[in-house]
Amino acid sequence: MDEITKRNIEAYNTSVDNYFENTKNLELPAMRIREEFLSLIKTGKRIIDIGCGPGRDAKIFSDKGFKVTGIDLAEKVLTKAKEVAPKADFKLMDFMHLDFSDNLFDGIWFNAGLLVIEKKYAPQLLLNIFRILKANGILFVSVKEGKGEGLAVDKRYNLEKFYAYYSKSELKETLEKSGFIVLKIDMPNLNSSYHAHKWIFYLCKKPI
Repeated sequence: MDEITKRNIEAYNTSVDNYFENTKNLELPAMRIREEFLSLIKTGKRIIDIGCGPGRDAKIFSDKGFKVTGIDLAEKVLTKAKEVAPKADFKLMDFMHLDFSDNLFDGIWFNAGLLVIEKKYAPQLLLNIFRILKANGILFVSVKEGKGEGLAVDKRYNLEKFYAYYSKSELKETLEKSGFIVLKIDMPNLNSSYHAHKWIFYLCKKPI
């Protein structure tokens, strides 16, 4: 495990309770994209929440009847997720090494995960995500808009974390090179002062 990953795990384990309280209530545009994602997948199908954090989205999906697996590398974060979303299944797993069979999931939820890895690893990770998604399956990805990458202090928690930022066209190109069809790109207006950068949402499909 590299130093960037270790530092991020420590930061997220340290701040998990505060982070959950700060992010548990979704603004309307964020809730709508989740509803749109689920509308493209039949109830009861398999969804994986990659980098699931403390379980907010796993709870939303599992409460609506989907079979949800959440993975994360931060142990305290997973403990919180199990409390928040008892209907979901959680695994301690590095999403850079997805230990799942090919064509397993009907939907993949990858919210903010690309923020915490070096951009040079993104193409290989997306190819692996493509591998475990079924044909005609749906992928959601979100990133923060910006340029560059590196360690920075998250002033909301006074903790140093690694961040990678993307432009709208930059990630679209990477997704398409990985084999995905990009169905929709949205840059929602989120009013909370908690968000220091604008978010970019992508809905994608694996072709048949």
